[in-house]
Amino acid sequence: MNVGGGNWIDLESNASYEVPKGSGIHSFFSSAFWIGAKDEAEQLHLAAMQFRQSGMDYWPGPISADGTVSVDVCIENDRIYKLNRWAVDECRHRFNEVGYVIPTDIMEWPATGNANSATHANAPFFDVDGNGIYDATTGDYPAFAFDGPTNRGYHLMGDQCLWWVENDVGGTHTESGADSLGIELHWMAYAYATCDVLNDQTFYRINVINKGTHNYHDAYMAVWADPDLGFAQDDYVGCEVMRNLGYVYNGFDVDGTGGPQQYGAHPPAAGIGILQGPRAPENDGIDNDHDGEVDEWLEPLMMSRFLFHNNSGQGNPATQNPNTGQDY
Repeated sequence: MNVGGGNWIDLESNASYEVPKGSGIHSFFSSAFWIGAKDEAEQLHLAAMQFRQSGMDYWPGPISADGTVSVDVCIENDRIYKLNRWAVDECRHRFNEVGYVIPTDIMEWPATGNANSATHANAPFFDVDGNGIYDATTGDYPAFAFDGPTNRGYHLMGDQCLWWVENDVGGTHTESGADSLGIELHWMAYAYATCDVLNDQTFYRINVINKGTHNYHDAYMAVWADPDLGFAQDDYVGCEVMRNLGYVYNGFDVDGTGGPQQYGAHPPAAGIGILQGPRAPENDGIDNDHDGEVDEWLEPLMMSRFLFHNNSGQGNPATQNPNTGQDY
């Protein structure tokens, strides 16, 4: 994962979504979050990424009260915090024990008022003493829900999670060329350690906060991915609407020639699903969450489109890699 967009890939264009672990074989090459909308004057605002080869549309850190992000804030927030649920649970019970050392990512958790952190990015936490300020030395801890129900929009999830903050106003959008939206993104990537299929999945939650000056309309969000299922030249993609799922599968019974970084015989498939989207427009007459009901209360938008584009130089130029904000 990368602060500044372009995930599942390192900064030297090497695939990093390895399945199975330790095999050296990868099912995805890259992924990113895309979002675009129009302002009151019908002007397009958009943020997107692909491979971080052309430029950037996202930067580290939260947006200040005046709607800007300084270079210092970007540098201070160029960090992904990594938490294990068991370690946070241990900390909340042992924080005041003699000889116990609070893990760095818990001590420096970028929550409100933390004197041990260079940045305060409104990271979720349990305020044990109720003073509104995060301090792990007094028993406050990152917000895993240990003693009550889980609020999926606030609490930390999984047995291990990564958490960081991005924005789209830290510089000129050199990836898409579009105007910025003024959004702040709170990312959480998480996974579970289990003895069933849950162990083979990773999860991502993105809270999008509009801190800009515009009230947008015609807003669209997308999960973009470049799936390379082992050998990259024999893959196909499809979708299953009722599961809100896009997937990649091999075109042959054998992936590639069975060489290094190829799955060989009996290749797997891989999928990306939407578990919870933003709220759908009220009374639009559409079954947005594909549950057989139309216009139910608080209906979420799930997978409403499934698209693909061709690599540059292949097929109709209108269907090749996007290069401009309008393309995206």
